[in-house]
Parts: sequence; structure tokens; C-alpha cells
Amino acid sequence: MANLLSYVLFLALRTFAAPPEYIQVWPGGSTLAPGDLGTVGPSLVPPPGTSKHAPHSIIIGVRKGGTRALLEMLDIHPEVAAAATEVHFFDWDENYGKGFEWYRDQMPYSYPNQITVEKTPGYFTSPVAPARIHAMNSSIRLLLILRDPTERVISDYTHHLATTQNTLGTT
Repeated sequence: MANLLSYVLFLALRTFAAPPEYIQVWPGGSTLAPGDLGTVGPSLVPPPGTSKHAPHSIIIGVRKGGTRALLEMLDIHPEVAAAATEVHFFDWDENYGKGFEWYRDQMPYSYPNQITVEKTPGYFTSPVAPARIHAMNSSIRLLLILRDPTERVISDYTHHLATTQNTLGTT
């Protein structure tokens, strides 16, 4: 029975695999022979009909304010595509210097009907981020997350203690 399931899965993969033009190869990697499934991971093959583009909305806020929770809740919705990491494009000069194409490459693949969202809380405290964001898209939606200052400081402090203890090797 297991062999039959494996064979059916293999046939499905061969039948519904992405066309060769969607398969990207890592630098220094070799291309796959026709019909060879190789070890191409799902992150290398964008879904058909998707593309990367600038975000429609950016989540900003304070550290330990709940920005990650908001992003994860929004990402559950099928019409939202969220960037996996904080990009720090508008607040870090080294990333901003890489250009807009680099920024767009950090975004997830999304379908035309999806809203792309990025989250970098540091944009809220950066003196240069507002002008840079406005220059990219003056009508972008900013989602600002704030938190009770006392609760936020306590959360930030306990997080700092936990990460400091982990890096020192103590628990």
C-alpha cells in the first residue's frame, strides 16, 4: 500500500510540477535534467500566477508592542501575503542603498488579489523612514501598534533578561 501511495505521489508531482521557467537554481548549482525532480525546495518555485511587488501596507510600532502578533493574525487570511522577516529597508541606510528592486525581492510571492504586508517596528522611531516610505508610495497604509507603556517596558525588560541569560549560557 505504501508503494502505491508513493507511486501516486510521484506521478502527481511529475504531472503538476512547475514548468522549468519557474524553477530557480542557487548560484553555483546545476540545472535539473528534464523529468528529474531533484531536491528543489518549495521556496525556489513560485506558485504560478504570482509575483513579488511592493507592500500595500506596513506595520510599524514599538518593540514588544504586538506587531508580530498582528502580522501573524493577518497572515492567516487567504488574501494577505506577509513578508517573513523584518526588512529594515527604510530605516537602515545599508539596506536602503541596495535599492527598490532589492526591497521588492524581500516580499513574498503573492497573487494579484492579495494584499502584501511588511512589518518593521523600527520605522516608527526612525527619523528617515517616514520620508522614504512617502517617496515610495504616498498612499501606503501604515498600521501603527501601540501598547500601554508600563506593560511594554516590563515585557521588553523581561525579554532582554531572557535573551541575555540565554547568550551567557545560564538559565
